[in-house]
Amino acid sequence: MGSDQGRRPTKAERKEQARHEREEIQARMASRHRSRTLALIVGVLGALAVVAIVVMMSGGTDATEEDQVAQELPGMLVSDAPWPANTDELAGRLAQLDLPAEGVAQHLHVPLYVFVNGEAVTVPTNLGIAVDAVSPLHTHDELGTLHVESAEIRDFTLGQAFDVWGVRLDEDCVGGYCASGETTLRVFSGAEEITGDPRNAVLKDTEAIVVTFGTEDELPDPIPAGLPSAAATG
Repeated sequence: MGSDQGRRPTKAERKEQARHEREEIQARMASRHRSRTLALIVGVLGALAVVAIVVMMSGGTDATEEDQVAQELPGMLVSDAPWPANTDELAGRLAQLDLPAEGVAQHLHVPLYVFVNGEAVTVPTNLGIAVDAVSPLHTHDELGTLHVESAEIRDFTLGQAFDVWGVRLDEDCVGGYCASGETTLRVFSGAEEITGDPRNAVLKDTEAIVVTFGTEDELPDPIPAGLPSAAATG
C-alpha cells in the first residue's frame, strides 16, 4: 500500500513552498504599507482641516489682537492712557457707525469719568469734533462732559461714545488695558455698577458714567454719580 507519509519533499516541492511563503510575506508587507499610507493621509487631511478652521475663526494666521481691533474701525487706539481726541480718522469711523447727524432735537450732558489704576484719565477737548466731521457725541472741554447733540431723539450708548473717540472698549479691555487676575474693567452708571457688556450702557442726562480699570482698592471713593469737576478729572 503506497503512502506519502514520512516522505521527504522533493527539491522542486521545497522551492514551490518557499515561493508561496515569500509571496505571503510580501502580501502582508504591502498590506501594512497601504495601512500606514492611508493613516498618514488621514492624519494630514485632519491637520489641514484643523488649520483651516482656526484660520477662518481668527481671520488669518498673522493677525494679532491689536490688528483685529484696528480693522474694525479706522484709527482705533489700543494703547495706554492718556488718549488724545483722536480725530484724524473720525470721518472714517462715523461713516461706519449708525449715528444720526448732529442737531438740536436732543441735547444731553453726560458726565464721563475714566480711571486707570486709581488715576483719573482726562477726557480730551473736542472729542468727536474734526475739521471734516462732527459727531452727535462730543466734548467741548476737559471737564469730562460728553454732549449728546442729535438731530434725532434716540438712545446712545457708552460703546458708541468710545467708538467715536476711537478707543477700544469691550467687556474686558479699555485702550491697551485688559483684565487679568484681580485687575478688571468695571463700569458704573449713576454710581451703580453695570453688569454685562458695558458698551450697552445707555447715556443719560446728568448721570455719570464711570469707566474704571484696576483692582478693587483702586476704585474711586466715592464713585462719581453726577457732573464732573476739574479737580475730579485731573
